Amino acid sequence: MGETIKKAIKKVNNQIDNLQEDLEWSNLTIAFFGETNAGKSTIIETLTNGDGKSIDNGTKDFTKETTETKYNNINILDLPGMEGKENKYIQEIKRGLNRCHLVFYVSSSQKEPEEGTLNKLKSFLAKQTNIYSITNVKGIINNSTVNKPLITDNIKTVQLRTEEKFKKVFGTHYKGSIVLNAKVAQLALNITPSESDIRKRNKSINLMGSEEKLYEYSRFNELVKIINKKEEKNQIINEIVISNTYKYLALNESVISDVLISKKDLDQQFKVLQNNFEETKKSIENEISSTIRKMEKITSIEIAKMKNELNHLVEEAHLNKWNQTKLDVEIKKVSNKSINAISSSYEKSLKELNTRINSYYKQMNEQIKLNNKFGNFKDGFINTEELLKKLSIDIKEITKLLLNILESFILINPIAIVIGIASTLTTRLLRWFNIDRKERQNTNIRNAQEKVNDSLLEIENKINKKLKRKSKEVSQLIYKQNIKLNKNIIKIKQLSINMDKQIQKLNYLKTQISIDLIELVEEKEIEFAYIIFQLKNMFIIGNIFIDKEIYKIKFIESYRNISDFYYKYEKDIKDQFLYLKPNQEFQKRAISQLVEYLKKITKMIIF
Repeated sequence: MGETIKKAIKKVNNQIDNLQEDLEWSNLTIAFFGETNAGKSTIIETLTNGDGKSIDNGTKDFTKETTETKYNNINILDLPGMEGKENKYIQEIKRGLNRCHLVFYVSSSQKEPEEGTLNKLKSFLAKQTNIYSITNVKGIINNSTVNKPLITDNIKTVQLRTEEKFKKVFGTHYKGSIVLNAKVAQLALNITPSESDIRKRNKSINLMGSEEKLYEYSRFNELVKIINKKEEKNQIINEIVISNTYKYLALNESVISDVLISKKDLDQQFKVLQNNFEETKKSIENEISSTIRKMEKITSIEIAKMKNELNHLVEEAHLNKWNQTKLDVEIKKVSNKSINAISSSYEKSLKELNTRINSYYKQMNEQIKLNNKFGNFKDGFINTEELLKKLSIDIKEITKLLLNILESFILINPIAIVIGIASTLTTRLLRWFNIDRKERQNTNIRNAQEKVNDSLLEIENKINKKLKRKSKEVSQLIYKQNIKLNKNIIKIKQLSINMDKQIQKLNYLKTQISIDLIELVEEKEIEFAYIIFQLKNMFIIGNIFIDKEIYKIKFIESYRNISDFYYKYEKDIKDQFLYLKPNQEFQKRAISQLVEYLKKITKMIIF
């Protein structure tokens, strides 16, 4: 979905505003629409007994804006023509079609309408608006046509093809076809704005014998009958109320559908995000543990190397009678080599750890940003990149600290110990020179080496403790960052919850509108009603008879009262759950909404 929920809501609000502005509630509104020069204006002038001035003078796109007139109490709209420059008047056309409750599409008898033109009209037309087709036969009565019927074989073929196309495009909203000759009807009713029309009228009457026969020949009364039927008081009210209400229901269902699609997408993303987040946490924990174990191993190896080399120095210093300066130099060489090796290994290990952690968090960051289309994360949205920068700095500090620890324990203490040992050895060598020199040498060397080994073991243990402590500190830092990330993940979940709430509100509104519609038309109170406009289905609880034709629906499920409904489904209720068959999707939706509606109005759980 390319739009954010915020933009979608704004769009819907605009649609509702336009709908409210354009809807006509007081009078039935009929629009005449169709191909350029097909005869719309002639039909309207004839129907309303006008002066004929709006009739096409032969120029293309003569109707450039919507004109409105009255037929009794019915609003009649003449819209700009199709197949001309309709793009120039597109907004005018859409506004006019949105107002109307019924549309007559006018085309010439010379050819049936193009299917592409009808699909274009369908995109303009409100989904619930009914439509008739009018095939207007051009020409007037002359010597060659006076004895022929208006509907010839050729015209009948055009009519059938027209009906076929309208049924295909508009489905059940297509209500039938009319074939007439608007020009002949115009002349019969003496709507003659020009001298030419007066001459044509006189000639036509002479050929047919009377005005009445001329009018009958035009078949214009077929259109009048349909409109007059719509003019009946109750029929008008029903037509207006039902048509306008269905416009709201159609918009309501469209919004619910959009929200449901977004929610499905969001829930899928959330599930993936949550699973990845849990995997990321485990992976980072494993990475930290693995790195610490690696560093401990590095420490052990380097300490062992240092131990061997220092032990060798002890022996060399004793046997070769090194002075203090030489011993210091050699010890520093050994210790510096070990420190550099450990430092380099630590830095490499921590750098690799940092890279892997950054990689994990960057992936999470991208996934969170992906879900940003569903809502506004400006407040409290975590900049993961800044988080990673902070984490990286912390790890560098840890590296520095660990190296300082190594320096303090490995560089200072061992040297002091070994120097002390070496100094003692140097002093005592002179004293013990003549007393079992070899045995005493070996004993003192071993003693010195043991002290070196003990000291290095102590150093290794202290370093490992420090590493474990820092491991916990790093884990704690990661934990804090994960909490922040989780807040955004929870926000995404909350969006889904909010969508559910909005859907509930929209469904409740839909229910209330359905109830209000039926109570207004039937003038009786009912307990519950739920209309799914797209499916042309109705679910109702109320002791009334519903005429499917009036409400333009295909299927109705009706119950006198709640008890009647409960008795019908009692056998399907087990353990307080109602089990429906897979093909009962409408019942599932309607019953679910019934339960929610009853909960809301009674503030108690029904089932």
